[in-house]
Amino acid sequence: MWTEPEHISTLVIPEPTHFYCQLDEDHFFKWLQEIEGVNEVRGHLTDLTVYLSVRVLSDSALRDLIGLLYRYDVQMSVLRSQLTPKNEHWFKDSEKYWYEKIFAEA
Repeated sequence: MWTEPEHISTLVIPEPTHFYCQLDEDHFFKWLQEIEGVNEVRGHLTDLTVYLSVRVLSDSALRDLIGLLYRYDVQMSVLRSQLTPKNEHWFKDSEKYWYEKIFAEA
């Protein structure tokens, strides 16, 4: 029987469209689950649900997630939900490499 993992919030992200080998896929999921605040990751047909133990990731955890999703060319607009007045000064900086993928893409 399927039960939802304990969590405070979730992120639903598309699964990367391709991996170059099995080890590449293994590393993606291992790295994703190693991010502070990530309780569990569950895959579905076309996306992943990331169960978080926090409402908003810490700055360092958010930076780790940004880097991972950017590296694997995953659609990143879902990360807008992590924007807060406290992190806006760096997270929504239009000069950062992730800005277009998070805030400008529809």
